[in-house]
Amino acid sequence: MSEPTDIPKPTPDRWKPRVPADTSREAIEVRLAILRRMTLAQKAAQISELSETLRDTMIAGARFRHPEYTAAQARWATVRHLLGENLFAAAYPDAPRLDF
Repeated sequence: MSEPTDIPKPTPDRWKPRVPADTSREAIEVRLAILRRMTLAQKAAQISELSETLRDTMIAGARFRHPEYTAAQARWATVRHLLGENLFAAAYPDAPRLDF
């Protein structure tokens, strides 16, 4: 049986960090050195904080698009968007169905 041709094969270059045009290679190396020294708990805490910040940003976006929403309604709209309609309906059958 032959392998599918539409799936890219992993290569060592594919996993190398990409250097943004406005960032020096030295700055990238410093960042990577810091990340390598972090413990798993520190990395998990950073990911959790970034996730919370992203959720807050999404809620703010829902309120921007729908200024009539209360803070609670904006949160419900965001949760519905993140979970998708089926999972949201199963998890929160009595929750309001608000547009994101």
